[in-house]
Amino acid sequence: MSDPVGEFSLNHVGTTYMKDANGNLVQYANFQGTADGFGQVHGTLILSQALADAGASSGTISWAAKAFQDDGTVLGGFGEGSWEQSSGEQKWTVNMNTEVSNGDKLRSEGEISLETLVYSGKIFNAD
Repeated sequence: MSDPVGEFSLNHVGTTYMKDANGNLVQYANFQGTADGFGQVHGTLILSQALADAGASSGTISWAAKAFQDDGTVLGGFGEGSWEQSSGEQKWTVNMNTEVSNGDKLRSEGEISLETLVYSGKIFNAD
């Protein structure tokens, strides 16, 4: 496994729940904070599941974000991955592969804590 190229720490700033056309419960969890090499990051984790699976302890997840870099450059990114709840805890491990608008391909390993409402972790090159 490669060494991390950076770290991120994002604060939860709100969640929206909706019902989609297929009757699934869709969750949009919004985060903002900083990531090494990206400056300010604003992003949304997106989770869709059948209503009967609302208490699931793992599944797939998507990410859509923009990074506002110190030099004024703005980047976009889309990610896909998985999440898993830590047994008996209000913590979720999130692993994703993300494609950035500048062509970078990244992998992230992070954790979301319900206690602190922080999503933090490490960033790796995925190439």
